[in-house]
Amino acid sequence: LDALQLNGIERTLLADYFTGRELMRIEFPLPDDLSFQSRRIRSLLIRLLSILTQDDPQLLLVTGIQFAGPTTLKLLEELIQQPHSGKFLLLIGIDPSYQHSDESHQQLWEQWVSLIDSSGIVYPHPFEATPSPFMNWPGLADVEIQHDYAALARCEQLLALLCFDESVVATHKLVHRLERGEFDQDGHYKWQLLLCLGRAQLYCGEHEEAIATFDRLLELAQQANHSIHLCMAYRELAMAHIFRSDLATAIRYSQLAVKLSSSQDNELLQTQALFCHFVACDKANTPFGLSRLRQLLQQLDSQQMVSGRIYVLRNIYAQVPYEKLLDHDSALDCSIEAIRLAHHYDYQADLAAAFQSRGVIYSQLNRYRRALRCYRISEHLREQLNVPGELARIRNGIGYMLCQRENYPEAHRYYLSALNTVLRLNDFSEITISLYNLAWLYAEVQENSS
Repeated sequence: LDALQLNGIERTLLADYFTGRELMRIEFPLPDDLSFQSRRIRSLLIRLLSILTQDDPQLLLVTGIQFAGPTTLKLLEELIQQPHSGKFLLLIGIDPSYQHSDESHQQLWEQWVSLIDSSGIVYPHPFEATPSPFMNWPGLADVEIQHDYAALARCEQLLALLCFDESVVATHKLVHRLERGEFDQDGHYKWQLLLCLGRAQLYCGEHEEAIATFDRLLELAQQANHSIHLCMAYRELAMAHIFRSDLATAIRYSQLAVKLSSSQDNELLQTQALFCHFVACDKANTPFGLSRLRQLLQQLDSQQMVSGRIYVLRNIYAQVPYEKLLDHDSALDCSIEAIRLAHHYDYQADLAAAFQSRGVIYSQLNRYRRALRCYRISEHLREQLNVPGELARIRNGIGYMLCQRENYPEAHRYYLSALNTVLRLNDFSEITISLYNLAWLYAEVQENSS
């Protein structure tokens, strides 16, 4: 881990995982950061494997890949395709004719088999019905567990390492066992199980299912009159509504979470609730409060919630219109600190977003050259990250600023590039914005021509 030059939550997570300790992720990705964080975990594992085999070549044998989940398939795909400095031979055993009952899983599996076929590295070998003894590896359903907490810990490991699809499948198995009455579990177990399931559903894009699960959590907390669980349920519901862009409901739930957390002697609980409320207010463009802002930054620093601190610092500028004691120069200083932190921890997505925020502040200060330079740095970083949705947003932003400077041909080029990107993604919200931008551009050009 020292060789990886890894700091923050990821170092703690990987260290705990490899030493067999319980994993506790105190920061989960926000919607804009989800794709980057998932890719980053896979990239770290590949880099770690390269470091471990640099001076000690290894043979890696992985069999039964047809049973693997989407995250494992993606990791193996990147391991095969991306350049790395490791010295290892990867031997994969698969049954390409295997059929999954789930159609989406089957489609993903066929795409992966096609990728392997096109790589020219498949060597057919007759499949024997009786596996060798060493292939009788334990799985979730095979291990004899006296108490289901051990199985739940595995589900939480998958979730903490951002294996969302696998976490949903594994957690559902435990929920079904619980509902069938196979185990007489205590209330805390059921709470933790539903919390894990709801979070996994949320990050898989199953927003309605996640909200239904969190509603069950809220009901359990109300029945037990458990203040901490009530606070957590409201916070999870708020975050779920942030993901589905129902910001009015998100603010209502996050306010309840903040109110309940303030009566608890638990700074982490307070910080998480307050941060969730800030995200909801920021997305909805509503006031958050300067005293709360100072409190939140101090607590995020105290709890070592680096991603949260960067998010707040780079979005403080949106609170300037609501606070007399907060000006653009202060917001600019905060954005520069966000850039410093993102660069130090190598959070490239946060770095791109922080440069964009700095560009927005410069444009509000009428310092357009500096604004455009920051926007283009952000665009370059997002091109490297290969997150099309975020790239489209920054190009719409650049186009808007070029329009203000009456550089219409260049603005038109950026708007068209953004529109073409979001059309491929079926991102209807950003498609609407891109079409509006183009319409506004054409109206401006027509007015100036007249």
